[in-house]
Amino acid sequence: MEDIAIKVGHELEKELGTLFGLMFDGWTHCGVHYLARYAVYASDGALRVPLLGLFPLTEDTQTADAHVQLFENTLDVYNKTKAMVEFLVGDNSSINQFIVTKMGVRLVGCASHRLNWL
Repeated sequence: MEDIAIKVGHELEKELGTLFGLMFDGWTHCGVHYLARYAVYASDGALRVPLLGLFPLTEDTQTADAHVQLFENTLDVYNKTKAMVEFLVGDNSSINQFIVTKMGVRLVGCASHRLNWL
């Protein structure tokens, strides 16, 4: 199983290229907060959104700095850097605004959340 994961990781590393986006979302289940991270890019004319990682978060890892560190750690797995990230896709929470500011990218916010504000 580990060999398959390594092969998939190497293929994903190649396919991601040098510019891509990241999408993330979190949720809580049975008192544990989880954070999923996805890559967002086009390949052969098709949109690709593979899961890059799924992480349980503790209270002290729910800060903007901790999120940025998790992004950097995830990117390291695929030999990528923050400079290759063109945008982040996430909801419109204040912490996400801090994250994009720290990473120096733009946030593609959730349109359905904006509609709820009307």
